[in-house]
Amino acid sequence: MIALILVLNAVTHDSRVLREAETLATCGYDVDILGLHETGLPVEEHAQRYRVRRVKLVTRPLPKHKVVQVFKYVECLLRMTWRGVRLRPNVIHANDIACLPIGLIIAKLSGAKLIYDAHEYWPDVSESRYPQLVSRTTKIIESRLARKADVVMTVCDSIAEQMARTSKTHTVQVIRNVPALQPARSSQGSSPSPLHDRLSIARKAPIILHLGMVAPGRGVETLLKAMQDVSASAVAILLGSDDVTCRVPGKSTYAQSLHAYVEQLGLAKRVYFVAPVIPTDVYRYAVGATIGVAPIEPVCLNNRYSLPNKLFQYIQAGLPVVASDLPEMAKVVRQYEIGEVFPAGDSDRLAAAINSLLTDPVRLRLCQQNSAKAAQELNWNKEQAKLIAIYEQLKGMNSPVPQLHA
Repeated sequence: MIALILVLNAVTHDSRVLREAETLATCGYDVDILGLHETGLPVEEHAQRYRVRRVKLVTRPLPKHKVVQVFKYVECLLRMTWRGVRLRPNVIHANDIACLPIGLIIAKLSGAKLIYDAHEYWPDVSESRYPQLVSRTTKIIESRLARKADVVMTVCDSIAEQMARTSKTHTVQVIRNVPALQPARSSQGSSPSPLHDRLSIARKAPIILHLGMVAPGRGVETLLKAMQDVSASAVAILLGSDDVTCRVPGKSTYAQSLHAYVEQLGLAKRVYFVAPVIPTDVYRYAVGATIGVAPIEPVCLNNRYSLPNKLFQYIQAGLPVVASDLPEMAKVVRQYEIGEVFPAGDSDRLAAAINSLLTDPVRLRLCQQNSAKAAQELNWNKEQAKLIAIYEQLKGMNSPVPQLHA
């Protein structure tokens, strides 16, 4: 059975897509990931169990003007549809709203089943990421096309419930964006991260770790301001922000403003911006940190209902977590007693939450232990069974779900 996974990126750092492909291939599916080509990457790449095929777009080097973006998408739709149909898939797995129309067309032309996998709540995303017109368009597209999919899935209960209401779809399945189970954290506590040597940080300096790209609405400014009041021995590392790009004029105005803000706060020696690492290296970098933070702000419903991959990466690394008091994240933090929550956007309360853990070794260690216990439950080794069951259902089989070993 051929599974075609569609995604509009270069398929290098999309951990959810890569995990799903690995799982399906392990279960005997013939898996192709169809993504977009970027300079320096091969057009076709054979992983251990699946294939990555990248589509070259003639229009991709053109400016990101609104009108030009439309032409880019049209070219993408035509080229990916052509490639997708020729692969003769049985199941199409369309990731996020931009892939939904492409997946639907391929499904109609090939007779394949269609899965729509929404990683975010696309009808209401921050205007800093997409203009209001784009958000309105995606809302219309999702409400009309999602119900045509054979299966609709997303990353958390709140988004699933919201999608079911606004899109009037059938039951929306939830497959959380969790990483694979990792080795247990050392019983001796924190071990040095590669970041200590890479950034010449003292081995005993507490690391406050923020994973993921920096963008408006993610609470990065709140974290930076909070660092003024966090124990002076601690440093903050934003792993996932391209420090080189941040410093190139015209490349990232927002990222440059963060650097300026760090200088303004007098934190140049306590805040570090580090380029992203490949998904398989995140654990190795995170496990030596002290606390993981997720200061996301509810600037839109998508942010309010966020249950980000970084939260579960912290848990796998055995880190205590300090997160915004938003429904999905707070539920995990409180249920597993792995740290603290604070009012989103409140830098004083964020600093107080971090300090309450740094100044209480017993509580810090307890949260580490609870995080390690939670990691045994909140991992892809268990979550993948839901994905396998969905694919088996689409095959029309009543056979038991294949069992994978951790």
